[in-house]
Amino acid sequence: EEPGDRVETIPDGFQVSGKSEAAPYAIVADDKRKFYGVQFHPERRGEIPPHFDKLFETLVFKASSTT
Repeated sequence: EEPGDRVETIPDGFQVSGKSEAAPYAIVADDKRKFYGVQFHPERRGEIPPHFDKLFETLVFKASSTT
């Protein structure tokens, strides 16, 4: 883990939906305001992972358009 690669606190109203040892706030959600956050570093292994374009499309367009 590199310095600065981790969320240390989350704003009021958010709940932790996913975590790991290295990322205690890997997935956060404020369902009331419909705000969501995901922290991950797909480039950390030195290359863009396979199917990254599909993952990005799903996160940005499909997940954000749910009601």
